[in-house]
Amino acid sequence: MNNIVAQVEKKPWSCRVADVDGQNIYLNAGNESGMPIGQKLIVLRSGKVIKDPATGLELGTSEDKIGEMKVVRYFGEDGSVAQLTSGSLPSAGDVGRLAE
Repeated sequence: MNNIVAQVEKKPWSCRVADVDGQNIYLNAGNESGMPIGQKLIVLRSGKVIKDPATGLELGTSEDKIGEMKVVRYFGEDGSVAQLTSGSLPSAGDVGRLAE
């Protein structure tokens, strides 16, 4: 059990794009998730599945940065709305990660 917790803690925090409507990017993380208004995020799109050549098990997917966005307000129980600040508009399912 401790190994599972340690592995989860190593993964960088992320959220998902739930929907895009015009310039509004709806995210599945908001106030209850600790997402502050003004938070800058990078937008990543999943690419190719990478598999272990020895076992055939999926190791993960490649990720391509497609843009950056900034949280501008909250909506619903635990969602937020972001605006694109650079790059291409994301699609539902794309990943948002904290910008450094």
